Amino acid sequence: MESTRPAQNHPPQQSPLIRATSITSLVKPSVAVAKSNKESRAQEALAMKDEQMRILSDQNTQLLATLNHLDDELQALKMEKVQCDDENRSLRDANFELQSRSRASEAVVKKAEVP
Repeated sequence: MESTRPAQNHPPQQSPLIRATSITSLVKPSVAVAKSNKESRAQEALAMKDEQMRILSDQNTQLLATLNHLDDELQALKMEKVQCDDENRSLRDANFELQSRSRASEAVVKKAEVP
């Protein structure tokens, strides 16, 4: 009797050595892909680190410029304070002299008023 079932296509039986070789050939590309992905992630991490370093360097430059500007302003304010202190000292001296003259004048006036 002939079978009326359609013929099934089965892959030919492979020897274990050939099967192991084909599995290895399948594993090698996935290892290569994993290695490539790892290298890609490493490159991305380096790029991010470089970008962060650039940003921090820019911020550092700006902060140093600001610090220099503030230092210049501080020096100018210190000079202005010294000038104000000198002027204050001069005005105190002048005030003391005027008060002394005023007291002397008042004493002369009192002596002149007394009969």
